[in-house]
Formats: sequence, structure tokens, C-alpha cells
Amino acid sequence: DELFDLTGLRVLHMQFSGVKGSIPEKLGQLQEMKNLNLYGNEMVGSIPAVIGELPILWHLDLSENDFTGELPVAAFAKLKKLAKFHIHQTGRGGAG
Repeated sequence: DELFDLTGLRVLHMQFSGVKGSIPEKLGQLQEMKNLNLYGNEMVGSIPAVIGELPILWHLDLSENDFTGELPVAAFAKLKKLAKFHIHQTGRGGAG
């Protein structure tokens, strides 16, 4: 939870870090996030709509996790600066 107190954080690379669980709703607190890389972890559940609350997110990589469900299309539509989005080999239920 302390990670989400770093409201000025711009880049977070946590590929192959053994992160488990779902993407927390607190992610929306990181308003300065430009590059979020969660590649190759053990993340589960659906991709939350809070992802759309990151106004300057430019690069997002959620590949090689186990996400399920639909992509929150309305949330992604808010990501006006998003230029790179990777989600290959993800989930068994539709997110990838």
C-alpha cells in the first residue's frame, strides 16, 4: 500500500517480480504514471476501470499474467496519451 503514496511516481517496472493478486483500485492515485510494466507476474482477475484514471499513461504492459474478463473499453478510451499497450499471452477467459 505504501507504493500508492508515491503520487509523483512516473515509471514502474515490475516485470517478473512475483507480484500476485489483482490490480488494486489504489492505482488511480498514481496520477503522474507514464509507464507501467507488470509483465510476467501472477496477476489475476479483471483489469479494473481505474486504469482509465491515469491521465498521462503512455505505455502499459500487462502481458503474461492471468487476467480474465473483458477489457474496460470506456476506461481505455480515457487514456488519450496511451501509445503502447501490450497484453499478449494473458488470461484464459478473454482479456488476452
